[in-house]
Amino acid sequence: MLPYFVLQTLRGTLVALEALGIARTTLKTRLPDVQHGPPLMPVPFDVLTSLLREAFHRGVVPFEVGTRVPFGSMSLVDYLAASASTVEAALRSVQRHLHLITRVTTLELEPNPQGGLELAFATARVDGRREADEFSLGVLVGHVNLLAASCPFDRVELERARTAADERWVSTHPTPVRFSRPRPAARIRPEALTMAVPRPDPWLEDLLGSLVHSLGLGAVVSPLEQAIRARLRDQLTSGVPTLDAMAHLLGVSKRTLERRLHQSGLTYGAIVDAFRRHEAHRLLEADGTSILQVALALGYADHATFTRAFRRWEGTSPSAYRSARR
Repeated sequence: MLPYFVLQTLRGTLVALEALGIARTTLKTRLPDVQHGPPLMPVPFDVLTSLLREAFHRGVVPFEVGTRVPFGSMSLVDYLAASASTVEAALRSVQRHLHLITRVTTLELEPNPQGGLELAFATARVDGRREADEFSLGVLVGHVNLLAASCPFDRVELERARTAADERWVSTHPTPVRFSRPRPAARIRPEALTMAVPRPDPWLEDLLGSLVHSLGLGAVVSPLEQAIRARLRDQLTSGVPTLDAMAHLLGVSKRTLERRLHQSGLTYGAIVDAFRRHEAHRLLEADGTSILQVALALGYADHATFTRAFRRWEGTSPSAYRSARR
């Protein structure tokens, strides 16, 4: 598969460039139609690297572009980070789910000898790797700073040498920035790892709500159920996560998750069952997906096990349900 990122991230990058004084109408990079198309539509990776290089030649560096990319531009990945309980859990969510928006870049989280974590992006050996890694670091640093109660970073390191274009943003950046380092990276203070991700302000709450709506997770009764469903979508192909595993994905203890479920009047099993039913409808109504593929996507071992569950929900077989809707 060719290297790609997604349309939603391209849209956010263009917003960032506009904020930095680079109007879309002045760009020489050939762009796809950014007004139409689903948020997760693949876009060739060289579109991003071409934009970053063009910006650099006009005095705007990749890290600064990244820090201006609006929250929500990483689609589901941003929501999963915002619905985690702690800064470390938010970072682990990004690391685990980054593949949903790009297949060419991964996030590395490594323990720092002085405590805390060092985070860095690793892009496959494609043209523009250095620009992409620096840009991705800027996006994550900007988004985590937005989510955290206070800046959790104590250092940012960039691979390239310092240039005149860095003078504008380095002086106002909340953490020290070092240049000519082995790779673009950021270090998180040890005490910041357990820092709670606070309840979002009204603006961010509205943004998260629109993000969730676009994901089509189905009707939910609480933010907790919403957060669980979002994680189930990516996890079910490997089977239903245990309650322990789901608590880890959310960044809380099993006991805390059990308490929150009880307070919401929910059970984990009921959430899983309801979400599987919702996803079964969504997948069966899509073209080009076999019944077995639907079963495996929902974490069932085989066609027969899924069919029994579907009959319990709907009183009919998956194939009959699909035929009735065509």
